[in-house]
Amino acid sequence: MNVTASAPVGAWRPFQFNVQRCFAAVLTLAFLALSTAATQAALVYNVGQTEVIYTASQRRNKGLDYWVDGNLGVVPIGNGQYHFYGANGPTPVRTTGTLADPAQSRSNVSITGLPSNYFNYVAGGPTYFDATTGARLMIYHAERHASSGQDYYSVLGMAISTDSQGLNFRDLGVIVEPDVPMAQRPHSIEVGGGSFAVMNGDMYVYYRDYLEGGGSSELAVAKAPISTILANAMSNQGTSFTKYYNGGWTQPGLGGRSSSLETGNPGNAWSSVSYNDYLGGLVMMSSAWADPSGNNDLYMSSSMDGINWTPRQTIVADAGEQMYPTLIGTGADPTHTGQSFYAYYTDSATGAWNRWNDAKLVRRLITLNNGSVPPPDPEPTPTPTPAANVVADFQSDFQAGGPAKGWKYMWNSNGKLGDASKYAPLKWSSAVGAYNTTGGATTVWNGKSHNDDYLMLGADSGHPGRPGYYAITGYTIQTDDGAGLYSLIGSSIMKSDTIKTGDEDGLDLLLYINNTKLGALQSVSTTGSLLSFDRDLGQLAVGDTVYVMIGAGKNQNFDLFKSFDFSLQRTSMATIPPTNPNPDPIPNPQQPVEQQWVAVAGFRNDFQTGGPAAGWKYQWSATGKAGDASKYANLKWSATVGAYNTTGGATTVWNGKAHSDDYLMLGLDSGHPGRAGYYTIAGYTIQADDGAGIYRLDSGFISKSDGAKTGDEDGLELLVYVNNIRMAGIETVLTDGSLKGFYRDLGQLAVGDTVYVLIGSAKNLNYDLFSNFNFNIEKLTAITPAAASASFAISAVPEPSSAALLLAAMGLLGNAVRVRRSNLRN
Repeated sequence: MNVTASAPVGAWRPFQFNVQRCFAAVLTLAFLALSTAATQAALVYNVGQTEVIYTASQRRNKGLDYWVDGNLGVVPIGNGQYHFYGANGPTPVRTTGTLADPAQSRSNVSITGLPSNYFNYVAGGPTYFDATTGARLMIYHAERHASSGQDYYSVLGMAISTDSQGLNFRDLGVIVEPDVPMAQRPHSIEVGGGSFAVMNGDMYVYYRDYLEGGGSSELAVAKAPISTILANAMSNQGTSFTKYYNGGWTQPGLGGRSSSLETGNPGNAWSSVSYNDYLGGLVMMSSAWADPSGNNDLYMSSSMDGINWTPRQTIVADAGEQMYPTLIGTGADPTHTGQSFYAYYTDSATGAWNRWNDAKLVRRLITLNNGSVPPPDPEPTPTPTPAANVVADFQSDFQAGGPAKGWKYMWNSNGKLGDASKYAPLKWSSAVGAYNTTGGATTVWNGKSHNDDYLMLGADSGHPGRPGYYAITGYTIQTDDGAGLYSLIGSSIMKSDTIKTGDEDGLDLLLYINNTKLGALQSVSTTGSLLSFDRDLGQLAVGDTVYVMIGAGKNQNFDLFKSFDFSLQRTSMATIPPTNPNPDPIPNPQQPVEQQWVAVAGFRNDFQTGGPAAGWKYQWSATGKAGDASKYANLKWSATVGAYNTTGGATTVWNGKAHSDDYLMLGLDSGHPGRAGYYTIAGYTIQADDGAGIYRLDSGFISKSDGAKTGDEDGLELLVYVNNIRMAGIETVLTDGSLKGFYRDLGQLAVGDTVYVLIGSAKNLNYDLFSNFNFNIEKLTAITPAAASASFAISAVPEPSSAALLLAAMGLLGNAVRVRRSNLRN
């Protein structure tokens, strides 16, 4: 893992004392002792002396040239022995040993099923051991390199091992990727090692997120239920994680937004978390970004809920780089810490890209001592119950003469996007019956090109300008709309002509919030098919503007569009009323309401023989067309085949004469499409007891059953529809057998709406059997979590035997000690 010494823009470095480093620990103890005396802090910690586990030469002699390049994973194997998983450069290794001598032997670790030739670096990492199944779940750090190994984009993934030695892992896919796409990275993107803790039935994975539009969440978190993770993993399926963002678990782990968890967003070069049984909460050790002298200090903080963290306090303030911390407990489960535990980390005088020249593996013993508990923080404001409210609708609000309140009709007259201050307003043209750039006749090509040729915007239609010039619709959140969680729903657009003419190409559609682009560019097809661009927008404030931009592709030929519409929906604030028929004599404080995604349907969980379960449809596109659900035909259960097919008997196969449904079938987790152009379809209709609400398709997976391309074999196509509207583009399932994940924000769905997943052949149906097929339909639901214990703070005071040291430090305080805050890296 390639961590440099510089902090990203938007991250604060912690306070550093401007004195010689040899006095840093003494001064820290002195200041914190005074603070503790004044506040009667609850907890005291003592930090032991540095123990050198391996010098640089000892490490290299064991074949561990770049170890540990991240967090350690630890699995107990009995008799005081452990398996340790860690990165030795770009590949993982497993060492065996004791806590005092963790690398008595070394073995290589393999991860199969990774995308071919995609990642340049894959290694881990934090490991969860399930005693019931014997499975080991490893979180790995993966990198894609650009111009060099120092220019990279990293993500977190998960893999499972079920062999007794834990050496052979199978990839379960990526679980966390940054908000900013690789193509928009301003520098290398380092997410960290994915240190985790299991609490309240969920796995909390901590990482650093980089934000689309700039800045970072130096400490962010994503979670998923551990039971779901294990169940899916045992079936070689991945699990979708959800990022914490603005008070709720509402953002996808892959590319979603995130909130920084620590006050002030202090810099976090690397971190390790652990559930602490002694405290009943989490502890974290962080390595800060290096100061101007190249020193990285280690800090500790704590949290009772995994979200709200106490201010950091110094643990190690030695000269040089202190990096890659891992907290290890001494009990039966080393992922849990107790009153005493070890902090392992690398210690290098040079650091950064040169750290492996001299890096030692060291550890320190940390001991917690409880004291009186300070008053708990005030109860948080309850999180709202989702209650949908449409605040704006393009077609309904459209008016002639000038935009309605909150609306903007514009174009990027300078040919650039991302600076809304430079967009120019369109003018109402009575002559055209639309908004254009002149207020009169729309500018058209007359032998001389104009940037705004044909550009206009009407009540449900319009035309972009020349390539690079967009027709722009914007809506600004008004005071009476209010801040809240917003979604873009009910969206649609299509090209007015239904066939491709000459060199006609599609339209480009982009979404922005203010000056920040949301997601990738979407294409409007030349076939006249309807495109939906619904998506969750996250937390918006009054004054934020949502822009929808329509542009030409490579040319503007036949680029008139129609059926253009979208709505903005706000999830309004409300609290769940009490439901206890016998309330306590003294009412308890209102518990916070939390928004979580809850599965209402799961393909594999709900699959049954004989006929589909309530809400489900197993069908095929008998007419060869997708997008008209009324023409889909039901599949029939075949006891002969053990799957649904078109006959209810033997599956139709090629016998020298082609049939549209050759090989077409759908089973518990597998199936086969028909001929090219014909689809196997799984659909789920929102039921009355599911209720209307905000939905998503999650945990979608599929792979081709054979693991290598044979002859002219090509991939599969996968599409998602809501009713007759396609959600985003066609996805391809590769011929190499790699697991394909698919996910969709479905927006607001009503009872009776149907979500369809279609699997089809590409150009031929050779070797098109698929497996590992599954997906869930999830609804954003308000729940009241169990009450959390009061938060606590960790403070440090010297041991009684350190009184003389404290007095010496107090003497130093008489000198002019200058405290400064490190500047942000520009």
